[in-house]
Amino acid sequence: MIYLIFASVKCSIQAAKQGGSANSIMLFSVVITYGLYLFASILAFDPWHMITSFVPYMFLSPTYVNILNIYAFSNLDDISWGTKQDNGPDTDLGAVMQDSHSQVDLEMLTEAADVNGIYEEALENLKTRKPAIVKKPGGNTPTIAEREQAAKDYYASVRTNVLLTWVLSNGLLLVAILSGGNSSSTFSQNNHTSRTKAYLTFILTFTAITNIIRFLGSTLYLITHLIMG
Repeated sequence: MIYLIFASVKCSIQAAKQGGSANSIMLFSVVITYGLYLFASILAFDPWHMITSFVPYMFLSPTYVNILNIYAFSNLDDISWGTKQDNGPDTDLGAVMQDSHSQVDLEMLTEAADVNGIYEEALENLKTRKPAIVKKPGGNTPTIAEREQAAKDYYASVRTNVLLTWVLSNGLLLVAILSGGNSSSTFSQNNHTSRTKAYLTFILTFTAITNIIRFLGSTLYLITHLIMG
């Protein structure tokens, strides 16, 4: 990340010296992006976070830009975290129910042997992973276990296809940008607009536009909060 910051500063200086419409757009986009961060922090009466939070944010940016993206795309089929598809309470060890009179009924196992039996059965299931034997009432009607397995297979298939599409699209984008020209001459003295310079102009302009939209939305929320209380 230190090298990335050094290269960004050097490229910005070179673009400022070179001039031209493309370089001016890139520099203006960078100034708008970081200027909005500073101005928004002043509006929120929290400008010191630009030092305490923004500097670590910049140094840790490769982590959430690269590593977290790869992790997220590789785990699209993992729906076990949070409360996804968990709409019913677990009643293995009891349940707490509240009626309309705010009275609470507690149902729980009273015998220690029952609790130990459930615990041992769960441990044995984790060790051996015995398949659930469920009789099919209607012949070709899939069981609950089969439907759950089919759903898991579908989620895994979607995960694989999305991951392959993401990797291949990034590879094609990289080839399209770097091929057909010398990327080291992006900020050379000539004013030729290469593919690399066109991509940088597009991505920096897009980032500046999205930051302006975020700034306008947060400012509108701040004004509404001040007026409405």
